Amino acid sequence: MMQHTAAGRHLREWLLLALALLVFLVAAQRGAWFERADNALYDSAMAWSGRPAPADMLILAIDEASLARVGRWPWSREVLAQVLEQLAQAGSGPVLVDVILAEPQQQDPQADARLAAAIAAHGRVVLPVFMPRAGAPAVRPLPAFASGARLGHAQALVDRDGVTRRFLARESDGTVTYAHLALELLAAGGHDGDAARAAAGAQERLVPLAGPAGHFARRSVIDVLDGTLASGQLRGRTVLIGATATGLGDTVVTPLAGVNGAMPGVEFVANVFDAERAGLMRAVAGAAWQWGLGLPLVLAYLVALLLLTPRRALLLTVALVLGLPLAAWLAMRLAGWWWPPATALVTVLLAYPLWNWRRLESSLA
Repeated sequence: MMQHTAAGRHLREWLLLALALLVFLVAAQRGAWFERADNALYDSAMAWSGRPAPADMLILAIDEASLARVGRWPWSREVLAQVLEQLAQAGSGPVLVDVILAEPQQQDPQADARLAAAIAAHGRVVLPVFMPRAGAPAVRPLPAFASGARLGHAQALVDRDGVTRRFLARESDGTVTYAHLALELLAAGGHDGDAARAAAGAQERLVPLAGPAGHFARRSVIDVLDGTLASGQLRGRTVLIGATATGLGDTVVTPLAGVNGAMPGVEFVANVFDAERAGLMRAVAGAAWQWGLGLPLVLAYLVALLLLTPRRALLLTVALVLGLPLAAWLAMRLAGWWWPPATALVTVLLAYPLWNWRRLESSLA
């Protein structure tokens, strides 16, 4: 009789603990309590997931050296026109000019005309639109520029810790939907099918960075203007023109930003382009998948705690603590799919000592 009473109390203890932990799991999942821990795990996984920079991509930097030579920003658009003319002459691949060109250059109207002609003559130029806020009209390039170029948005998503890990494949101002600059650059390079599939996929995507800031081949705009870069070094290459000088402020903080803590926005676009072209882009597991994996896994673990000996329960706990982050990393590497494991991991770490405490209390009663 006493054994039946003890067994019943043991089961009631387990049921109460299991219910409390499942409520904790649901609340933590809904409230994103462990988002920072998931971000830290993802960032650690990113550090092991780099790849070589592609040889057919080149960043032409508006850097300190070019500012010292040409003068303070903004430059006359004659400079950008000259760069595009030389790229066209060299037979470059598609070109991103990551500069907002929304207003006419009052002091030099002829420069605008020359730049518009250079954009049209090249034939594969991509320009950014600026999305000021949700629902507000996009700030587009001047019609003379826009008519000869593909247009895309450059919005990157900033997480609550201030780090950029994701981008939007498309964004709308309520009237027009724009694909991301990297997808437009893909289309400009002849990968229309890949660009269309990417634009139709998940809107928010994790960017698998190839490396920290400076990882992609980078030369100063001056090297083109001076002719230091030979035509053979430009022919067929995808070129991204954008600001890298610190004072211009076009930077994002990324998990692999490097020692100075920031990556130029143009290099972030280069990472998106490279990952999309290589089919490496990643998606975060949707809510249904997160619930569908987390709840059954934790429930199965709690059942195992009830049935296993203390030694085997310890071994299972250690295996889960080590295995959950590893499984998330493998899913990201092999399937391009990130499952945030922190909530399930914390629930397991809470369940083991709490159950052992209640089991010990029951044995001493």
